[in-house]
Amino acid sequence: MWALLHTAVVVPLVWYRIVVPVCQALRHNLRVLEVRAEGPDVFSVVMQGDGLDELRAEAGHFFRRRFRQRRVRHSALPFSLSAPVRDNKLRITVKAVGNHTRRIRRIKPGTRVLATGPFGAMTAHRRKRRKVLLLAGGVGITPMRALFETLPGGPGDITLLYRAGSEGQLGIVLVVEHKNAD
Repeated sequence: MWALLHTAVVVPLVWYRIVVPVCQALRHNLRVLEVRAEGPDVFSVVMQGDGLDELRAEAGHFFRRRFRQRRVRHSALPFSLSAPVRDNKLRITVKAVGNHTRRIRRIKPGTRVLATGPFGAMTAHRRKRRKVLLLAGGVGITPMRALFETLPGGPGDITLLYRAGSEGQLGIVLVVEHKNAD
């Protein structure tokens, strides 16, 4: 009985933590394209791969990512997409708040990425009403920013409220507002 229970736990764990990410990595060949600063202790990691449209990832989804570089390869942390998937590129935006996220800033272009996902239900397809209110604070703006870019709507249909701790944190939001104001 105990062996059966242990097997029932270990098999899904190995399947979803090892087999699925490795198969996705081999199929999509996801690699870091660039790491760029976005603000104080905030940076974006742009990744490029093959056939990413097969993942059906949308703004609002998140992935568990493991970067295959020394000192960061042992943690698979969830990061939301901070931009819609375009041209076989994924982007996440990370705030350096701990040792692991600080190390991600130093990832080199070409680093292989193991990603599991997409997960989450906060996407444009879940929209039920014409008017939408998006609320965000701090680095939580990243999935909201991606949604703001992709949600269809006319003037006054989509409102984005963002609580920033400083004026420097507003740069990311202002870029999106300016783009959609045209």
